[in-house]
Amino acid sequence: MTKAKGFLTGAVVGSVLGAITALLFAQKPGKELRSDIAEQAKAVGEKTEDIATAVKTHATEWVEKVKDIGLVATEEVRSWKQCRNETPVEEAATVSQVEDIATSEDEELSDAEKI
Repeated sequence: MTKAKGFLTGAVVGSVLGAITALLFAQKPGKELRSDIAEQAKAVGEKTEDIATAVKTHATEWVEKVKDIGLVATEEVRSWKQCRNETPVEEAATVSQVEDIATSEDEELSDAEKI
């Protein structure tokens, strides 16, 4: 946004300076020159208003889009947290439980070998 603002400022300032330079180097009487300068200043003012309106409109649209995305993201996080809180957490097996499981598997293997 900063680059765009800088570009717009440069464009407006450049337009004003260019118009004034062109008018000052034109060979016209003072009254006509002042009239031309006034007209150019009015035209630049109108263009500046148009650009400002366009920038405001686009900025407003972007703000709304960002708000919408933020709301969706917030809802997704809340949903994720709720699902995470509702899912039961499995307990870690203790060493004795692992030994019991290993012993029972060994016994089953021994029974199978007898057959």
